[in-house]
Amino acid sequence: FKIQAVTAESAGVQITSATNNGTTEYTIAVTFTNQYATGTAFVDLSGSKELLGDSLSEYTGDDGFAFTLYSAVADADGKVQKGTLIHTAHLNAEGRFIFDHNTIDDLIFDQTGTYHFIVEEAVVGNDPLMIFDDTYYEVTVEITDNMAGELLAETTVTMVKDGQRRTVAVNGLNFS
Repeated sequence: FKIQAVTAESAGVQITSATNNGTTEYTIAVTFTNQYATGTAFVDLSGSKELLGDSLSEYTGDDGFAFTLYSAVADADGKVQKGTLIHTAHLNAEGRFIFDHNTIDDLIFDQTGTYHFIVEEAVVGNDPLMIFDDTYYEVTVEITDNMAGELLAETTVTMVKDGQRRTVAVNGLNFS
């Protein structure tokens, strides 16, 4: 009575042969390893500033009006709490500002989930006659997987002004 066992494995296929008194039996085990990967999704946020009684051109660039993007967290009741400052944007010559995913990594997503942000106007300078807008925007980004290798971003923006809430366009972050 003689038993001899031989095992060979290549590319996830394992073949085992056993010889017992001249009879060879083969056992084949195949292992499949599937991989699934997705790309990334991103969002860009932009808005504008309206200035009553003066020209915006004097308030653009790094010394002009500024707008801040914060991380945020929603509690169990859905109330959004401001977190860490992510980026500050300034008005351009057209009176607009942008939070661009090309310069802000936090606006690029590589995992599904719900992400929250807050955008508000920053108080700059010390002009006692300048009244800044206390409106802020809650931005919710829902990242889903379409199961075709793509992540999709659906963005909802809620304007909060004087205790009132309303949904606005994604690029409708407007301050006065």
